[in-house]
Amino acid sequence: RVWVQESEEVHSPYREDRFFHEDVYDKAYSCDEVAIFIDCSFKGNQDSDPTGMLVVGKTGHKRILLGRFNAQCDFNEACDELRAFCKLWPMAITKLVEDKANGPALLSALSSEVDFLESFNPDKFGSKWARAKFTAREWRRGQWEFPHPDNYPWVKEYLEQMLGFDNMPHDEDIDCSSMASLHWKEDYWGGRDDGQTANVLSELDAALMKGSLF
Repeated sequence: RVWVQESEEVHSPYREDRFFHEDVYDKAYSCDEVAIFIDCSFKGNQDSDPTGMLVVGKTGHKRILLGRFNAQCDFNEACDELRAFCKLWPMAITKLVEDKANGPALLSALSSEVDFLESFNPDKFGSKWARAKFTAREWRRGQWEFPHPDNYPWVKEYLEQMLGFDNMPHDEDIDCSSMASLHWKEDYWGGRDDGQTANVLSELDAALMKGSLF
């Protein structure tokens, strides 16, 4: 896939001003808020979807990608990875787990151990496409910032999965990113209710028809 088409340059996440060169931990401590978003798979075998976790910060209307975990793991491994992730990111207070697959089981197993671990129900915001539109609009307005791939190579994998939606074999980054957008949507959308927000997002329908949401 070609990363950036010249005609799409204005919307591209690959513009240099979308990246920061600071250490991600320094950047995290400068954020107003930091949260962890978790998409837990059913099983850890070779054919399973990976478990995905993103650390995202918020500063004003900016969404700042800080950390990523993406790997196939069974339930116990996922619990261990989340424990380790929380230790790596002590400034992340809120931890949201998608209420699907092994998410409820992970929440039940760790709720007494991991503070501020909460369930996130994506279905109330519509389909995966509908949820992804929130993040796509934020991307197109330049509201997401990313660590520079020269310093953090995993950023390239994240961006490729996002830009390849929905022609990629996995979409954990989409689910976790849209959780971040929806978690902070009141801040971004100025308190509009869901119906009004859906109307605001209608301009992305043409992009959907072309199969290129991001």
